[in-house]
Amino acid sequence: ANLVHINYKSGEAVDWDDRSTVMDYAGAADNGGQPTTRPEPEPPVTEVAGTSKDMSLKVFAIADNARYECDNKPILFRPTMMFQTRSFTFPLKNTSSARMDYRFIVTTADESRIDSSGLYSVSPEGGVIAPGESANITVRFAPTEVEECSRVLRCEVPHLDGSLQPLTRQLGGKVLRPWCHFDLPESDYISGGRRNPEMPGPSGIVEPLEPATKVLEFESLGVKVRNTVRFMVLNPTGIAYDFVWEPANKAQLSVAGPLLCVTR
Repeated sequence: ANLVHINYKSGEAVDWDDRSTVMDYAGAADNGGQPTTRPEPEPPVTEVAGTSKDMSLKVFAIADNARYECDNKPILFRPTMMFQTRSFTFPLKNTSSARMDYRFIVTTADESRIDSSGLYSVSPEGGVIAPGESANITVRFAPTEVEECSRVLRCEVPHLDGSLQPLTRQLGGKVLRPWCHFDLPESDYISGGRRNPEMPGPSGIVEPLEPATKVLEFESLGVKVRNTVRFMVLNPTGIAYDFVWEPANKAQLSVAGPLLCVTR
């Protein structure tokens, strides 16, 4: 590269670079009255004699085809209740010497079209993996109806090396229909260790709660205050039925408890 000192003919430095643009109104009449954008001309300059010098620019680049390392075994989820979620995480490694772009899509079992049912979701859906690095990919299975769950997870990688086949993994699972579904907010009362282990369980004795126990939390500012929490109960079956709310340790209660459940 050749460097040289310059002087602006106007005598004043001008704030200009090759990204500068100006609005051109000359052809506005032919463009529906809208001006067009064009590059701003470089201001006139003169070179300062004796200031020219050469500079060597060092350029470094890596050229390589994309190569990955990943298990391609089927991902089969255990039987899952409707409206519940299971997840599976696996690593995707870039074994090439250049960055690797990737994008995941879920297709139908015959790979004829993209599946838009939302039965399976992938996170992250896509991104870039640096050379020698890995990304953890999570597939979530979230059924909302009893249906056929065979799908295909496909990873699209531009400039994939000819020695590799595009990554595909079979997806499968089984959906169970519950008698009812309680639409409760997520709580870490049990998983986060916030429950006092010395508290009695549903049987009335000190015991841990089942990890799958759903928790409905109340917050109260003071005592003798009525606090209400509402949630939805869904009957996902095709059968109508009656139900009654009862405390788990009803036989051991000598007085009415502090909680009352009302259905509306």
